[in-house]
Amino acid sequence: MATHSISHFPLGSHIQTYRSAAGMTQAQLAQELVVSPETIQAWESGTSWPNLMQIPPLCSCLGVSYEQLFGVSKRAKQHRSKKYYQITFTPVLSNYVISTVRKKRHMSLEEFADKVGISVQDATLMESGKRIPRLEQIPVICKVLGIRIKKFFE
Repeated sequence: MATHSISHFPLGSHIQTYRSAAGMTQAQLAQELVVSPETIQAWESGTSWPNLMQIPPLCSCLGVSYEQLFGVSKRAKQHRSKKYYQITFTPVLSNYVISTVRKKRHMSLEEFADKVGISVQDATLMESGKRIPRLEQIPVICKVLGIRIKKFFE
């Protein structure tokens, strides 16, 4: 199995960069997202990350696309739509996307797992909806499947 070790996932620095660019303090962002300022500090320092359900409102508050937040694109179209507060993401969506796109690409579960750098058991659990991809796995999964990150959230 190929290993794709992600030694430094820069989500925290992206949150800090885009928060500063939006002219927001950690306290203001925390208030918008209904979390504590300590939570924002932990995200920005990389000691913890937002969960998948917090990504759409985080992008909305920061006025960035999913691709920008994950560092995949700096030129992605910016948005600042409060509609993202009506979160439509569910864990079932991620397993549906993985399973459907993988099959459309005629990729075996073993090949998918190998390219993502996970076990076949983990890939099976993701497709069944029993395991949600970790944040640092989302860009890798999207690259392997040839899809944009926003497909996981919209």
